[in-house]
Amino acid sequence: MSTTIKDGSSGFVAKVDEQLQLHVLAVNKSAEHDASERNSFTFFANTTDTANTLTATATGGAMLYVENTSGTQQLVIEKVLTSADTADGVVVWKRNNVVGTIGNNNTHAPVNLNFRSNVAAPVTCYNWDEVGDGMTGLSGGTTMKSFITGAGFTVHPIDGSIILGQGNSLTVEYKVAGGGEFECGIRMYFEALV
Repeated sequence: MSTTIKDGSSGFVAKVDEQLQLHVLAVNKSAEHDASERNSFTFFANTTDTANTLTATATGGAMLYVENTSGTQQLVIEKVLTSADTADGVVVWKRNNVVGTIGNNNTHAPVNLNFRSNVAAPVTCYNWDEVGDGMTGLSGGTTMKSFITGAGFTVHPIDGSIILGQGNSLTVEYKVAGGGEFECGIRMYFEALV
């Protein structure tokens, strides 16, 4: 029995050569690119509301908090980006902190990565305002990963493997002995619940 691959709109049939190789012209794009192009649901959350970089402390604390508030879409973390001017800082990622009365914070609106769009991210997002050692009012949660960072820029290639359902959150904490400058960003997109 033979199988024919036929285009549903034009009636064209796929070509197979003598070596049984299917000939195709394909377009490959990331899920993040598709979300940006299709419905403008790609965003960048960052720590820059108070200043381009934040002066961290040895005690440290929460720098950036993102919670998915959408009931119809899951939030996919594509990349976490950090940079520091001092080596040996410690970054901690926490899953699902309990949020009490938040303090030492800015309410942050993540930037839409599709410049043609003004769609807002369905999230609750806070970043540190440089008061104290970090945001207050966050407790509990599960430590996912901790890192000792070098001075410079670090890309944490999550590549879509962290997925936040409604009410799930990711917090990035930072501390460094002697203090130092730090900044953080989370590149993310939304897709329909599966």
